[in-house]
Amino acid sequence: PAIFDWCRLGIFTGPRLGEYGKSKPRPGELFATIPNSTDAGVWANTPLAFIRDDFTFYDQQRRLLDTSDLAGLSRHAVEVHIHFRFDKSLLNFTIRKFRRTRGNFICAVKACTSILQRAATLGVPATHPVGVYRVSTHGDYRFVRGSDVSDIMRYACCIAYPDESHYMRRHIDRIVAHSNRVTACLALYQAGII
Repeated sequence: PAIFDWCRLGIFTGPRLGEYGKSKPRPGELFATIPNSTDAGVWANTPLAFIRDDFTFYDQQRRLLDTSDLAGLSRHAVEVHIHFRFDKSLLNFTIRKFRRTRGNFICAVKACTSILQRAATLGVPATHPVGVYRVSTHGDYRFVRGSDVSDIMRYACCIAYPDESHYMRRHIDRIVAHSNRVTACLALYQAGII
């Protein structure tokens, strides 16, 4: 479910590992952080991946919703604003806005609320990345990694194409975490969203 949420959000954001996961941290770090440079400003040394404060939700009347009220977010959120604190593209230091897509599971708002619910349930500190999944019945969690995304996408490919001679199965090693970024426009188009 965690990978599903990040993949469906990634259809809108064009996922990069730095948004959701544990890329290579420096020695002694749990997760990668934004470099301590003048360009990074106040975000220096904060997680490279999204944290709870990067998500802002609004209801139908454009009123700010309290992100600690997770049940309220699921019921009332119709728009999410995502703050890209550090990105290696033109999105750096921008806020992107996404509206709820009714009657479709490909929805940025639903994905974001689910991601935050999972992080809250697992007790992820507010200053840590929210890309996590549970690894034990005790509530222990791990940060999502690119290999987690690749493994799940390849597993889904095997289910979708059980014939090992199919083109997709013969080239399954080409399915990587970045593959979701490449197929985002097609998925949105097929869902009737663009």
